[in-house]
Amino acid sequence: MWVQEASCEEVIKEAWEDTRGSGSNVTTCVAPCADSLTSWNRQHFGNIQKNLQIAHAELCKLQNGKYEQVLVSCKREVERKINDLLEVEETMWQQCSRVTWLNKDD
Repeated sequence: MWVQEASCEEVIKEAWEDTRGSGSNVTTCVAPCADSLTSWNRQHFGNIQKNLQIAHAELCKLQNGKYEQVLVSCKREVERKINDLLEVEETMWQQCSRVTWLNKDD
C-alpha cells in the first residue's frame, strides 16, 4: 500500500540519507527509517476506518440535502474519496492476510 504512494520513496530516501550521513551501518539506519515511515503513515493515511465513517456520514448529509448542482459535485467528490479509501482498506487487508499466511507454520 505504501509503495503505491509517490511520497513514500521520498520519506525513505530522506530518512536513510539523514542516518547514513553519520557513518552508521545498515542495521542502525533501519530503525530511524521505520520511525519516519510510521509517522508518515499516520499523517498520510490516518485511521482508514475512521476516515471511511466520516466520509459516509458526509455523503448521507449530502444525499439528504436539496438537489443543487453544488451538492451534486460535492457528492461526487465524497464518493470518489470513499472509493479511494475503500481501495486502500482492501489493499491493507490483502497485505494482512498475506502476512498471516506467510507466518503460518504449514
